[in-house]
Amino acid sequence: MSSRSEHIFQEWIECRRTIARFDDYLLRVRTLGFSVFALLFTGIAGLAGSTVSVAALSPEALLFALLTLSIYVGAIYVLDRYYERMLLVAVLRASRLEALSLEGFRVGLTTEIHFQKERINMKRKLVWKASHMVNGVYVLIFLSMWAQYYIVASKLGAHQGGFLALLAGMVVGVFGIIFMAHRELSEPNQLISERAEVVSSPVVMSASEIANAVSRIAAEVHEWMKQDNATELHVVSIIFGARPFTEDLVASMERMNGVRCYVHPVHMEATKEDKLLDNAFHRFGKLRQGSLAGKHVLIVDDLVDSGSTLKAVQGMVAEAGPKAVHSAVLINKYINVAVKADHVGLDLGLDKRFLVENGIDDYWLVGYGMDSGASYRELAHVGWITKKMA
Repeated sequence: MSSRSEHIFQEWIECRRTIARFDDYLLRVRTLGFSVFALLFTGIAGLAGSTVSVAALSPEALLFALLTLSIYVGAIYVLDRYYERMLLVAVLRASRLEALSLEGFRVGLTTEIHFQKERINMKRKLVWKASHMVNGVYVLIFLSMWAQYYIVASKLGAHQGGFLALLAGMVVGVFGIIFMAHRELSEPNQLISERAEVVSSPVVMSASEIANAVSRIAAEVHEWMKQDNATELHVVSIIFGARPFTEDLVASMERMNGVRCYVHPVHMEATKEDKLLDNAFHRFGKLRQGSLAGKHVLIVDDLVDSGSTLKAVQGMVAEAGPKAVHSAVLINKYINVAVKADHVGLDLGLDKRFLVENGIDDYWLVGYGMDSGASYRELAHVGWITKKMA
């Protein structure tokens, strides 16, 4: 195992230890928290039950005891959700480490566990999901406490003074806490599920297929330059997605005789939250005036989706007055695009009409520089995440 793989593997082991540690914290919080709650609740109920006939316990004292107990249960719930979020963050990190190439170690324990969880009660997974079950337990605890209070308070004649308003406030507060806690868990849960989907999705281009495509494109570009007797190639790389492709392509080009490459990185924004924008916007990486004048230029991008990014960069390059311009992309995604590249590693030939008819919004490519939410760029292969229509 290489030193890089050893470092990643050691970090993965630490993640698994962290998962076990927070899992133990959750068990202790729930065991100890519920045990103390049971003792307090039993004590209050026993005290109230023994004094109903003699009315020795004031309604105010009973309400104060219940409010104190409710605050205690609420604190236990918040701590419970906090530990579970930390556990999910460790799970997410472990699953992302498993996404890296560790000499055949692709899926790994963390992702396999998630696969097995998804296979259990698929039709009822929303009902039986662990986080929903925990929320249900705490809701039942609150409801049972306030139901008991209502019964005892009825016997004490203590339903005056805005009891129903107080009860409504408590219900709103409880569900508010549950909503916020569930929201805190939804992001890591979603990312873990997405990671599992990336692993189980078809491999669009394997590492070896990418290497072959890079070599072929490098040979095509070299032949183009050879025909024009050009020895300098100015590469306009659209980062961040095209960075690995650019590095490998430039390395392959420079191994060929008589070729010297100069890289000009530019950053274009064409997506937001995994949604394509109507137009690509230039963010940084300006082309210096005169740097491309009379030169051979190769525009490099990771893929052509709508074609807006490549078209925008072609306009920027044209203003710089180059002698000749070609473009190279690793993947051409759709049949109908605004502009096509001169050199393409793989043409997927997807039809948007077919996707719409099947309820699919998009196939989002990830890996080899391509990302989803700034994740999965490090994958050695290219896979996809299916984006369903809302």
